[in-house]
Amino acid sequence: MAGFRSLFASYAAPLVLKCDNAKAFTARATRALLRAWGVHALLSPPYTPSYNGGAEAGIGGSRVRTHRRAAALGHPEVWSCDDLEFARAEGNVLARPWVPGHASADTLWDGRLPITSTERASLRSALLRELHALPGTPDRPRSRTARLRRALARALVSEGLLVYRKRRLALPLLSSKVANIT
Repeated sequence: MAGFRSLFASYAAPLVLKCDNAKAFTARATRALLRAWGVHALLSPPYTPSYNGGAEAGIGGSRVRTHRRAAALGHPEVWSCDDLEFARAEGNVLARPWVPGHASADTLWDGRLPITSTERASLRSALLRELHALPGTPDRPRSRTARLRRALARALVSEGLLVYRKRRLALPLLSSKVANIT
């Protein structure tokens, strides 16, 4: 909780906080803090690690950079906070090196505009509209969370804060053991 308060005071509160279903994120006190700051919690579906793909990939990259730094300094089995901070900073500078002309995470973060109270109120109104538009009244906590997740995604899209882009994905080649191709 103190960590959230410190981050929100230093960098302003986000509109949405994506998190897993750990008790720290679902606790009454955490929900109250997020509500007080106007932050909507976007809880991952239970038992769906693929929903956290971006976060998991970031953690994996951070783990590799932290280990590499600790090993270079002669202590590969014992990581320090300095090693982790070095890895975080390095990752934020190198986040998108493969896209020519694309800004790094640090550059994007430094150039962000603060979220206004009008934007918070607008998202809240859109969320309430989307919740009202969704059919059914869930009576179980998991159903309520799924419904909120769906409504929040729709509200973010309607407010122009979330954009889905279609990508062309190559289909996996079928093995002759899986499919009989003639």
